[in-house]
Amino acid sequence: MKRTILSRLLNMKVAIGFLLVLSAIAALGTFIAQEQSAEFYTFHYGNRIGHFLMTTGLTDIYHSPWFIFLGILLCVYLVLCSLMRLRGRKNRRLIGSVILHLSLVLLVAGALLSMATGATEDVSLVRGETAKLTEGALAGTTVQVDKFTIDWYDNGSASQYITDLAFTDRKGKRTKEQISVNHPYRHGFIKIYQEKYGWEVHGKVSSLDGTKKYALREGQDFPLKEGQSLAQIFVPNYDVESRSLKSVTAAPKNPYLAVALQANGQPVDMRLLQKNGKSMIGNLQISFDDYVPYTGLRVKYDCGIPVVFVSFILALAGLFLRYMDEIRLKKGDRHG
Repeated sequence: MKRTILSRLLNMKVAIGFLLVLSAIAALGTFIAQEQSAEFYTFHYGNRIGHFLMTTGLTDIYHSPWFIFLGILLCVYLVLCSLMRLRGRKNRRLIGSVILHLSLVLLVAGALLSMATGATEDVSLVRGETAKLTEGALAGTTVQVDKFTIDWYDNGSASQYITDLAFTDRKGKRTKEQISVNHPYRHGFIKIYQEKYGWEVHGKVSSLDGTKKYALREGQDFPLKEGQSLAQIFVPNYDVESRSLKSVTAAPKNPYLAVALQANGQPVDMRLLQKNGKSMIGNLQISFDDYVPYTGLRVKYDCGIPVVFVSFILALAGLFLRYMDEIRLKKGDRHG
């Protein structure tokens, strides 16, 4: 009687239902914004629903203890189902089915590892700059850029970006590597991807109070006193005839810098500067001295990938064992 009840409980139909429920919960993470501030949830969902989402952990589903517990419970359940099927008569087909079940366990376990311990951090660095990483398992490691170059097609579009970097792990071990698009750096469970590039413009702002240097990237403003600031747009290849701030090519063949003086966030005046040029804007003298490319890197830690990889190998082995006899019969029919 007990064995009958146990066999009814431990069957793959229940396991698949369990997996579907867990998948549906995981899918909520695509509809509910994850890891945002409390103000974000109260603003977008209201006080009551926002408080409910934060209290239940639905604002950080993949790291919540109950979600990880459900994943572990599913893994244990699948293992027990596999052991139940192995009791009694054993054959190649049955062993193949059990291996398939175990591959599913490893797949879920790998996904849980990635969700629970995975970390991603984006950094943008110019040559000679170092970033100290702070996210999760990446904390305590550093990335330094020794060199960054961009290769260009004849039409002025980027063909490849290449970074020579130095990575220092938590133990202080330093390694050097050259990476490019589709050729990341690998160090244990850590990968560094070449993701993008941009420009950092250099110059000076002079007034009666003195001279200050600036180094600004796309979207950055230079703060001044009394609610004023300088906004800038870098145009790598400016079309003098059309006077459009949209660059003709991505390659810097005729670099210009558009500088706007802002008061309380509103533009007051604007100047267009060629490289090594100067201009007065209000009571300020602005110079555009130089520009350098910066590399955008994505650093990822994921210890679940090897587990998922092994699960796929096991799945292939299980499928082969499960259907090997049928494959042989079909081959025999063809030859017959």
